[in-house]
Amino acid sequence: MMYRYATALFVGATFLISGCGDGAPTNADIRNAIEKKMEDATKVAGNDPTVIAMMKALMPDMSKYEIKETKCTESGRDSYDCIVTAVYMNQTESKQMKFVRLRDGWSIVD
Repeated sequence: MMYRYATALFVGATFLISGCGDGAPTNADIRNAIEKKMEDATKVAGNDPTVIAMMKALMPDMSKYEIKETKCTESGRDSYDCIVTAVYMNQTESKQMKFVRLRDGWSIVD
């Protein structure tokens, strides 16, 4: 009797553990990765006000972007090639992007 419970517990735990962290990035994951990439790019500018102003002018305001759809295919371990479709000021744009899962979340691969 105890063996049955232990087996059931083991099988259940295995399914739970194997389900954790699997799958392609969600729309929220993609948004966070894009925002992180933009934040990292502005850090490169350092304290030069001219460079900072140029970067801000060139970078889109992510609060106005709505990520509508993502289609991802696994391209390796914790790595996905995705087509990300977003709407910005009533214009729809799709872009091919590669994402990799890191310990602290998803990152865009250049």
